[in-house]
Amino acid sequence: MSNTGLLFNANFNSGSDITSMGFKYSGNPSSIVNIAGQRAVELKLDHYGSNTHKHRTEIQPNKLPSPDFSSGMFAKMGGEFWYGVRTYMPESWNELDRSVSIITQWHARPDAGNPPVALQTRLVNGKEHFNLIIRSDPTSDGTKGFKNIDQFDLGPIYNDIGKWTDWVWRIKWSPNGDGFLQLYKDGKLVVDFKGGTCYVDTAGPYLKVGLYKFSWSSSTDTGADSRTIYVDDVRVADSTGSYATVVSPNAASAPQAPQVPGFITGTAGDDKLSGTAGPDTIDGGAGDDFLDLTNEKSGWNIDLATGRADGGGTNVDRLISIENVIGSNFADVLMGDAGGNKLRGLQGDDVIDGRAGDDTLAGGAGSDTIYGGQGHDLIYGGLDNDVLYGGAGNDTLYGDEGNDTIFAGLGEDVIVTGSGADRIMVEGLGMGTDRVLDFAPGEDVIDLTILH
Repeated sequence: MSNTGLLFNANFNSGSDITSMGFKYSGNPSSIVNIAGQRAVELKLDHYGSNTHKHRTEIQPNKLPSPDFSSGMFAKMGGEFWYGVRTYMPESWNELDRSVSIITQWHARPDAGNPPVALQTRLVNGKEHFNLIIRSDPTSDGTKGFKNIDQFDLGPIYNDIGKWTDWVWRIKWSPNGDGFLQLYKDGKLVVDFKGGTCYVDTAGPYLKVGLYKFSWSSSTDTGADSRTIYVDDVRVADSTGSYATVVSPNAASAPQAPQVPGFITGTAGDDKLSGTAGPDTIDGGAGDDFLDLTNEKSGWNIDLATGRADGGGTNVDRLISIENVIGSNFADVLMGDAGGNKLRGLQGDDVIDGRAGDDTLAGGAGSDTIYGGQGHDLIYGGLDNDVLYGGAGNDTLYGDEGNDTIFAGLGEDVIVTGSGADRIMVEGLGMGTDRVLDFAPGEDVIDLTILH
């Protein structure tokens, strides 16, 4: 357990009045009870009961210190904070409810009803799931709607009923692209988001934990008639804090920080960027940027179209504005996007696909398979026995060393076989006039066996 950067800590182990513990009520008041081996805040809603507020019962810290927070609760805009909350959902949550239940949210002022960040339960294919919503707008305060919304389905709630669940948040509050949000559930990173996390508000986001069910403000039957949630170990830290600072000391596993994702940002020029040993967000920014895997210890699967770099296990990176890739010394899969990419394999038997755009593709050492796709591509087989596919477009294909197999494809292509006994496959007539610049009779072969 660490206290580095800790700004606020409430464990409800003594006392009964949460207002004396640095909280205020929102909606129905709560009580402190013993539940599942802990003292915690009990928050209950009864849809058809006599409560004044049938749709809201929340607590919110209001004694957070300045200058990080104003008025005891509003986070500093542009600030980075850690939040920890422990929740317990009793067995009654097994009764299906069709309406949304917000269990943790941040509001700001004057955002007019749409919280920029909300963790909720919602119905998905007949089952209730945890769902995270992130709203932002870089140009307005949210009173007239918002520009951006991102949602993350965190799966069904049922494995978390009847047990304590530990939530840890790391958030930079910004309406712009430099914001981020990371959410851990029971020590596992379940959301790694980079982008706007709020609106252009006059007062930054403030935390509320409990139950908010807007649908229950009317008498419409949504399924369950009541909901109860228990909250414990509310902790807040500044940017010098960590996972270990805010995770509950009662967490089932030792409160050690899992691998915290890094944020790696390029310059306005052409960059060569590499990730860490854990999950990262790598943003090349402006310029013609490379993801460099040269020093990796295993092969990677890269897809520039989806912005995903998968090194296996939890080592999965998010790619933003990365146009090019230098592979590892192992077997990689390197996939381009619709632009002109430079994809270069090193050692290992790589699979490289340029997709659309005018690409430059190089296999390096190893027996590689390279697809040009659409566009006018430059394709280099490199060492060993490679298979090259030009695809559509006017391509130039270099077999280089080794015994290569070359499919020129559509277009007016140029083939340079290089050394080795190469096989040029003729796939059909009328597919374009190809030129072979260094055909070696007796060594290279023009193969008509698949002609159609």
